[in-house]
Amino acid sequence: QILLNHAQTLKQSRGYRVRQTTVTQAVMRHGIRPEQEQAIITVTQPSRLSVLSGLTGTGKTHTVKVLRDIYQANGHEVLGVAVSRRGMEKLHEKTELSHQRWWEPFVEQSPEQTMSVHRLFAALDYVQNSQWRYGAQSVVRSPLSNRTVVIVDDAQRINTAQMNRLITEVNQAGAKLILCGDLKQQQSYEHRGAFAAIAQRFGHIKLKQVVRQEDEQAQTIVQQMSQGESQAVVRRLIEQGQLTFVEHKEEAMLQTVQAWKPQGIRHPRQHLMITETREDAKALNQLAQHARIESGVLSQVAVKVKGDHFYKGDRLLLTESSHTYGVTKGTLGTLKHLDSVTRMAVVKLDSGQTRLINTRLYRGLELGYAVTTTTARDVEVNHAYVMAHGDGREAALVQLSRAQKQTQVIAYGHGVEHDQEQNLAEQLKYSKLQEFAVIAHERGKEQEQERSQ
Repeated sequence: QILLNHAQTLKQSRGYRVRQTTVTQAVMRHGIRPEQEQAIITVTQPSRLSVLSGLTGTGKTHTVKVLRDIYQANGHEVLGVAVSRRGMEKLHEKTELSHQRWWEPFVEQSPEQTMSVHRLFAALDYVQNSQWRYGAQSVVRSPLSNRTVVIVDDAQRINTAQMNRLITEVNQAGAKLILCGDLKQQQSYEHRGAFAAIAQRFGHIKLKQVVRQEDEQAQTIVQQMSQGESQAVVRRLIEQGQLTFVEHKEEAMLQTVQAWKPQGIRHPRQHLMITETREDAKALNQLAQHARIESGVLSQVAVKVKGDHFYKGDRLLLTESSHTYGVTKGTLGTLKHLDSVTRMAVVKLDSGQTRLINTRLYRGLELGYAVTTTTARDVEVNHAYVMAHGDGREAALVQLSRAQKQTQVIAYGHGVEHDQEQNLAEQLKYSKLQEFAVIAHERGKEQEQERSQ
């Protein structure tokens, strides 16, 4: 209730006006859809709190890029905020907000940049401490001011405590807050539901048209999955020949790799396998690596790192963040060279950057032909191959929305043939989303009043 009260104060506050000509010029320059244009017009209203929601693949991040241009043209500073460091880098790549590495000094911050929510809070603590020690002589600049527009990406992943502090800090600084997220996506791991509660209480502008998937059938599948229509999704996947049922997990692994091999062996960057656990991902990675060795794509010289063997040309997943090597947890790349004597690895990240990594010191290397659903949230590829038992609606939505062209699903452990479709649909229908008690209480009172009438 405290959080919602703070959000209401911010929502009722006014002052962030933009010139209509600036909005029109930005819309024409970027050539966005009418749905996005209406969202931009609504978000740029004077209120200091705006909420933009939309399914994955509806163009939220591109809309943020247009918003950045509009507010910068009107003399505002734009600060992009993400939950994780990987999310921060993805936001930078897609919106072109200047990117500040998370280890750089606070005093060197630029006015338009991206930060993780933890980095933002650390910066605010640093500013407060500096002002307490040095008073007016402090040279540290706060990332928030009455000219700052804070745009939060994947806001559904921010927990309640973080959201409460974020709203409080923005309110005290006189800044504007724009929350962007997906009400149907996986939420934070702890104290979840803040973004949904704010959207329900104060309203939100919604993007509905899925554009990431090229095929209309694939777009429909994503939309139906977001609405919990799991039976229709399963039936449509079967009709499209994109769903295969097998009995055991071991068979599912072989089928997944078999589906991946024709194109994945030569083009693994755009052909990604997705599964539900790290153990399954490791097994799929080993099978994929073995298939590439047999085909002669990988070199014959292997180097052992942390118990695993790596070859030149292998796909890699970086599982640890390191400011020493300039890498972030969850990043995918390709191994270009690995010296067997010095253990120095040359890795080309999917962003196009190259990193030189000492594998004696950095222990976060894993094969990246297959990843878990959690890692896949920040990945987009041409083709996806999903091995799944059924981990609920939110996980399925991630799995079915990663590919621009086609997704192939191999499902296991769903009984005899005539029960398989129904059993899988039940597994996919289950939702793990949680909501604020105060919102549920209010809805319960409304339903009770309706029944009494």
